[in-house]
Amino acid sequence: MQTIGITGGIGSGKSVISHLLRLMNTPVYDSDFEAKRLYETDAELAGKMKMRFGEDIYYNGKNKLNRTRLAEIIFKDPHALADTNALVHPAVTRHFEEWRHEQALQGYSLVAVESAILFESPLYPLVDSVWVVTAAEEQRLERAAKRDGVSSGAVAERIGRQMAQEEMIRRADAVISNDGSELLIPRIAGLLKQFR
Repeated sequence: MQTIGITGGIGSGKSVISHLLRLMNTPVYDSDFEAKRLYETDAELAGKMKMRFGEDIYYNGKNKLNRTRLAEIIFKDPHALADTNALVHPAVTRHFEEWRHEQALQGYSLVAVESAILFESPLYPLVDSVWVVTAAEEQRLERAAKRDGVSSGAVAERIGRQMAQEEMIRRADAVISNDGSELLIPRIAGLLKQFR
């Protein structure tokens, strides 16, 4: 099973590339979406989150993560984000490997995984090729602010906490420019030829 890793900074358009891959019959695992889901469906992860952050990290009597409370903790405690990642990353990796096995059983020989922090996660060693999606910072700010309903200043702060786009490009096997300068469908189709 060959695996493509799709990454890029906030607002670069990773989800657009993932959508196009799905249209081209390549299953894509959305690690950010699945992480949010696993907080609430993976009992082992929920238990570890409660042990580390307290019972009130989940709403009373429910398996629903209190994201506001977690954000407050992370803002106040510099180690909380690293601790959260240390708990959720193994769960996501385990779930991804199960998902990838299911895709193989369905006859797929190529899948992709989308992750904003691919290079920093345990998913990175599991991919055969890394595609970095890029866009100009102004476009990224505008897209993410509109999508998330936040100010461009808040987006700029988040961009500042991510790996620099230049470093991602340096580590990439392929770079997809999502700023309107290249046609995405022919670019992706061309990249897929090396796998088929």
